[in-house]
Amino acid sequence: MIEIRPVLESEFEDMRAFVNRGFGGDIRPDDAEGLAGSRAVFELDRTYCAFEDGTLVGTAADFALEVAVPGRVVPMAGTTIVVVLPTHRRRGLLTQMMRAHVDETHDRGEPLAGLWASETVIYGRFGFGCATDRLDFSFDARRLGPWVDRELDAVRMVDKETADPLVRSFFAEWFPTRPGALVRTDAWWTHRILRDPEQWRGGASALRFALAERDGEVVGYCSYRQTEKFENWEAEGSIDVVDLFSMDARADASLWRFLARIDLFPNVKSWNMPLDVNLAWQVGNRRAIRRSISDGLWLRLIDVAAAFASRSAAAVGGVNVEVIDAFCPWNRGVYRIVGDDGQATATKTTQLPDLTMDVSTLGAMFLGGRDAVALMDAGLVEGDRRAAATLSAILAADTVPWCPDVF
Repeated sequence: MIEIRPVLESEFEDMRAFVNRGFGGDIRPDDAEGLAGSRAVFELDRTYCAFEDGTLVGTAADFALEVAVPGRVVPMAGTTIVVVLPTHRRRGLLTQMMRAHVDETHDRGEPLAGLWASETVIYGRFGFGCATDRLDFSFDARRLGPWVDRELDAVRMVDKETADPLVRSFFAEWFPTRPGALVRTDAWWTHRILRDPEQWRGGASALRFALAERDGEVVGYCSYRQTEKFENWEAEGSIDVVDLFSMDARADASLWRFLARIDLFPNVKSWNMPLDVNLAWQVGNRRAIRRSISDGLWLRLIDVAAAFASRSAAAVGGVNVEVIDAFCPWNRGVYRIVGDDGQATATKTTQLPDLTMDVSTLGAMFLGGRDAVALMDAGLVEGDRRAAATLSAILAADTVPWCPDVF
């Protein structure tokens, strides 16, 4: 008999070990700091775990997050730690846990859920759509050629203790400007962002920090790790960029130039940067920058009407959209999606639809990073092409959506 319920306080350590095994890791027996950090960011009543005769066989949970959307910051349930024992696959446990998770999120009045997908084929059937992309890129700084001559900010290296309050303050100002970025709570900063145990470093250094400053104010920062390497007495060290946030293009250019000019470490890489990084336009040899694109944050509209009421609109207009939602019946129907006076709304209507799409497709469009016409060409949207263009105009974002934090 399968029971879906929250874990008890006495079961939290077992859940943590279960999740780590599910993702191929192990818990260190002396990792009291890690246990305390995990407990600090999890709320037990937001866990949805599967038990068979009292034995844990599946886990799921969500974090009480807030996400930047165009014009607003909105509550979002951050779906996480989804694991099912290999012995219990294909038995419906994931569906039962997702059912509990989505229903609880709806009951709490949170309009969105979001996740990072360990396997992308899983979550579409639960209504999640890929709303942001990430850029994985690397370069050998020796091959970049000449840089564009431009005004730059001063960059100052600081230790973690000095960086701590400054980067927290800067990020709080920065994140609402980027759709898809998440609030970093004090607990998140302490236990997820700035915590730096040796086992997280993969043989690299501790976190380093650098601030971009202008007129005495922080206008950007980066954090990174260094890995020493020599081949035939030639320096081949690497820089792994962890965070890089800037308030404008000048600060961004200043930080990238700093990272590209660290002696003995010519190989610079990052696995999660926004698609609008314009480094290739700043150097003479753009082919030296190796780039690939993959998916980032996946969004689920828990309540279509509430979600649209929470974001701004980029254009004036209206379109009738039929939403197909196999998992959340309360969302099904035709909505009149309108942009007016900078505000978006979605109201159910009895009018005929101009467009028809699955809720996962609408979720993919929600942050403003997807084009409905392109999705129509892909076979994900049916209906009138001009209506698709209108919907894209209403939902457009000023900035490319990006989620810098994995959860």
